[in-house]
Order: sequence, then structure tokens, then C-alpha cells
Amino acid sequence: MTITFEKTGTNRGNLIFSIDRETINKGLDQAFNNIKKQVTAPGFRKGHVPRKIFNQLYGEEALYEKALDAILPNAYENAVKEADVSPVVKPKIDIESIEKGKDWVIKAELVLKPEVKLGDYKGLKIKKESSEVTEEEVNEKIEAEREKLAELVMKEDDPAVIGDTVVIDFDGSIDESLLMVEKMRIIHWNWVEDNLFLVLRIK
Repeated sequence: MTITFEKTGTNRGNLIFSIDRETINKGLDQAFNNIKKQVTAPGFRKGHVPRKIFNQLYGEEALYEKALDAILPNAYENAVKEADVSPVVKPKIDIESIEKGKDWVIKAELVLKPEVKLGDYKGLKIKKESSEVTEEEVNEKIEAEREKLAELVMKEDDPAVIGDTVVIDFDGSIDESLLMVEKMRIIHWNWVEDNLFLVLRIK
């Protein structure tokens, strides 16, 4: 097997390799065995046509595609190992030469693993972040968890105060000529000091 690798970019290149006649013949045998049950020829039962007769009638070239499918994966893998390259995606395959009685020549366009060059990382200093938790942060976290777990308790007679969650049924009108404002129920409106107003959507 003859192998050459030509770099065409930072992480791209062409791997050109040959497949020897012994391997090709094995592929042709495998291809013929896979199709011979469907082969017909005058004077022979279907599936019993000898290889020599097949070649005379159809030509050895009729087996090339299936033979290449059978032998290419191993040939490509061996070429990659011998060239010592590391493709990261499936290659684009082109047939450079596929002639009867000669080695086949295949070109694979490769995308390679990028080369990583380390800079001068020795002696770098990193500022250690403080892991100390303040009392204020602890209290904020506790309060947030308390809010999540809090349950609403109904109070019917007392007026709403800052911090209460209220349920309001609202039905209003503006001027006598306006027939209706959308009736709405506001559920779980959090009555807070900075949000003491409602926005109404009018039909």
C-alpha cells in the first residue's frame, strides 16, 4: 500500500492511498458471491453461472462498485493509521484510479483534529476568591426559603396591610355612557408598598 498525505489547510488535508491487487481480488470475490444468486446466463441455471462466464458476459468492471464498498473501510482505516493522522469527521472519498489489473488509487479529503499549542502557562498567578459567607447572605437565603414554604392564612375582618396577599373581585365603569369595564378577579395580588395600583384593561 502506497500512502501520501498532503496538507491543504490548518486542519485539512488529502490522504491518497492505493489498494493492492490481492485485496482487490478478495473484494471482487466477495462482490460476486453476493450477487451470483441473481445472475442469469444462457445454458446455466439462475445462480449457477461460473465467474469466468460472468466476466465474459458482463465484464469484471460490473463488480467494481460492490468490491470497493467491501474493501474500502479497512483500506481507509489502515491508511489513516499509517499516515498517523486523526480525522474528526467522515471523509469525502474520490476515486483517483480504478483500472483492471492495476492497484486502485483512492483520495480521501480529511478534516483533522485541530493542533493545540499551549502558551506559557507556568508561573501564572490566580487570585483566590473568598468562600466566606456573610450573616446577611445567610439571612437572605433563610428568608427566601421561608417565603417558598409559607402558607396563606385567611383573615376576613381585618383590613389588608403591606405584605398581605389579597383576592379582589372588581367590576367598574367609567362615565355613564360606558356600558361595561371587564369584570376581573385578581388572585394572589401581593400588596406591597411599591405596587399600590391596578392596571385595568377596558373592553
